[in-house]
Amino acid sequence: MFAAYLVALALIVFTPGSDAERVTGILASVAHAVEAWGVPFELGYGVLEFGANIVLFVPFGLLLGMNAPLWHPWLVVATGLATSCLIEFVQLGLPSRFSTASDLLANTLGTVLGVALLALWRQAAARRP
Repeated sequence: MFAAYLVALALIVFTPGSDAERVTGILASVAHAVEAWGVPFELGYGVLEFGANIVLFVPFGLLLGMNAPLWHPWLVVATGLATSCLIEFVQLGLPSRFSTASDLLANTLGTVLGVALLALWRQAAARRP
């Protein structure tokens, strides 16, 4: 399952910008809808994109933690950060993609959330008789 997630992740982050707009177009549509409530498009879109990047990496923390049960949680988080760094570095060379520090932060936060969810699940499972 982790391998399938990594393939999907690669498709999401490395597709050309014009193709990626089909996905990010959803975020733009929501940001335009939120504009009606007085939230400027740039702010709404930025917040939605940041949140989407967090959600994108929650499975990374969950699945890597499940596949490497002996790894310390911080090693899983560090691997998420390193993976995000690699993605942003590669995106520097892709003409239609943008590399940002906020993506690094959001992706790492997503990994942390995934690790935390896995820890909570393991804790709940340990309490069951």
